Amino acid sequence: MQEIITRSKEKTVFLPKKIKKAILRCGGDESMFNDIIKQLENKFKTKPQFTTKDIYTFVKQALYKTNPKIALKYSLKEAMESLGPDGFCFEKYIHHCLKELNYDITPNVYINGKSTDYEMDFIAKKDNISYLGECKYKNSKDGKVDINAVLIAYASFIDILNNPTYTTENSKRIVITNTRFTTKAIKFAKEYGILLMGWKYPENQGLETYIDDNLLYPITIFSKTTTDVLHKLVKEDIILAKEFLNVNTKSLSKKTNIPENILNQIQQEATLLFN
Repeated sequence: MQEIITRSKEKTVFLPKKIKKAILRCGGDESMFNDIIKQLENKFKTKPQFTTKDIYTFVKQALYKTNPKIALKYSLKEAMESLGPDGFCFEKYIHHCLKELNYDITPNVYINGKSTDYEMDFIAKKDNISYLGECKYKNSKDGKVDINAVLIAYASFIDILNNPTYTTENSKRIVITNTRFTTKAIKFAKEYGILLMGWKYPENQGLETYIDDNLLYPITIFSKTTTDVLHKLVKEDIILAKEFLNVNTKSLSKKTNIPENILNQIQQEATLLFN
């Protein structure tokens, strides 16, 4: 079995089924997967040691040659990690996603508890339920969201429930992340009623599923969205890929100082993604 090196510099066995699952999620088929695996196996013969990043890059490039639309979707996890370097862009992205899902959103709200006040990254209201939200952005080096984040969310919620506006009947506490939760964080959240949403969690209803099902791709999914381009577009309240479809690139270029040819290339990829 082929060994590969993970991001944490640990050796592990290469599992083709993970690539297969990702390709099928993006709209690819068995034939496409088999062809890419054959190419990858040949590549293994010429290079003794591969990293997970090497494999991701190879598969993405192979997909671009056969189906650029699928390649864009395949890069979703990387796109989510690119909503940095701090948590601001990720928060903005979640706000826009919730609006698209018909939630009434109030961002960055202070709520009084019994002992102190608490800043929520958002309050999302739907069907008479208020979701008091915390966004936890992490890049690839930060790892998973651990139990401490859930403990803090739980403790603040207990205190907030002393405020007569919020009750266990009309309010829920939720933590949303672009990455995964630790096993302990998930166990505690289940026990004490804290909602979690992250990469591949809840099972079959994780963040990536909501994004795919509702076409809520971030603008970082495009190849020309550098960190500088991202922050300039966010200033213009553009964070979802679909928001780029009807943009006047000439006008936007003047506002943001992003070269018009870059914006045109992003728009071309947006048209490809949603075609």
